[in-house]
Amino acid sequence: MRKEELVKELKTSPDRIQQAERDYLQAAARLEEAKMALYGKQCELVGRGLIQGKNEQIREAELWPHTYELRRLVLKAKTAADECKSEFHYLRNQWESTRLIAQSLS
Repeated sequence: MRKEELVKELKTSPDRIQQAERDYLQAAARLEEAKMALYGKQCELVGRGLIQGKNEQIREAELWPHTYELRRLVLKAKTAADECKSEFHYLRNQWESTRLIAQSLS
């Protein structure tokens, strides 16, 4: 990598890292919203007396048909958050490596 490319990379990386961090935080917020929707649905079902299992395993089985779609949304949101987190860490590590290379050349 030439010096000009290193300088360009060091100048543009912070903006990309900041955007990746924003994306990750938004994805994490969507995950929390999905979890809250699932919890709300579970509370509603218990409150209406539709879930009456004697132990946790029976209650989970009774909840499943009512909460399947919400659980699927939680899983998708978690996957999206994990992907955003991975991208953020990748960009940050890439910037740090570029910074160290530039430092060693100067």
